[in-house]
Amino acid sequence: MDLVDLIAEKRFLGQEFLTWLWWKSEERGGTVLLPESGDIAVVFEKHMLLEFGEGETTEKIICSGLQAELQEARTGLKMGKKLEQARIVLTKDDYEFSFTLAAGLMEFRNVRLPKTEITEGRGRITVKKLKG
Repeated sequence: MDLVDLIAEKRFLGQEFLTWLWWKSEERGGTVLLPESGDIAVVFEKHMLLEFGEGETTEKIICSGLQAELQEARTGLKMGKKLEQARIVLTKDDYEFSFTLAAGLMEFRNVRLPKTEITEGRGRITVKKLKG
């Protein structure tokens, strides 16, 4: 088995992870508990791509809207479609990260990191969040 076949065979793992993360965030009202770090807000927003079938018979459905309006995506999951891509916002304290996660290859796209400032003092480099 070559690498391309192996990637295609294991593609479902990313889809399962993305589906689990969506379920986990909704289970606790939009937060996921991280051991030793506390709660982190996980919001699926605006855009989801679901997939159904394999090979040449693959169907793709794009669901877009606010988080509360993603009923079409929920219905797709009930019908056996797999979550292939989603726009996610992670928030911890004052830090907000947003990205699109493509599940098949666990590929991060359109990543936005919080604005930070680097300061030097006494031989240390400190990164702190900018206000505003």
